[in-house]
Amino acid sequence: PSIFDKIFSDEFILDIIGALEYDPEVAKVQKHRIFLKDHVVFKEAIPIKNISVVSRIHQTYRIGYLKDVILPRILDDATLASLNTIIHTNNAAVISLLKDDACFIQDLFSRMRSPNISMESKRELVLFLHEFCTLSKSLPLVQQLRLFR
Repeated sequence: PSIFDKIFSDEFILDIIGALEYDPEVAKVQKHRIFLKDHVVFKEAIPIKNISVVSRIHQTYRIGYLKDVILPRILDDATLASLNTIIHTNNAAVISLLKDDACFIQDLFSRMRSPNISMESKRELVLFLHEFCTLSKSLPLVQQLRLFR
């Protein structure tokens, strides 16, 4: 786990992905870093002010990309389980940090209730809330109940 924490940090993850672009079994060099830097867009339905939360969201996306796109044919069961655990832990931490941020939750619902919001923005907020509630199922039951209340 401590090795994964280090290599999946914002400081090293793109270098690790860069090293994995050179696969001797693939004729053409893959351009994963370019894809992650230039084509992946982080959409915030509502601004997240906590830098730690944003960092975990980015890290979780990159680990999922690594697991599903770069390494799926060579991952063993133990490593796959470790990556899934990291993703699950990050999602739980993000949900926990956001649910405890009273300003964030209040801002979310005030924007949803606002008559001056476009349908596209409202759609993005509803999709965010749906994903937020879906991911919150990974929290302990007591925390889930507190969140939904």
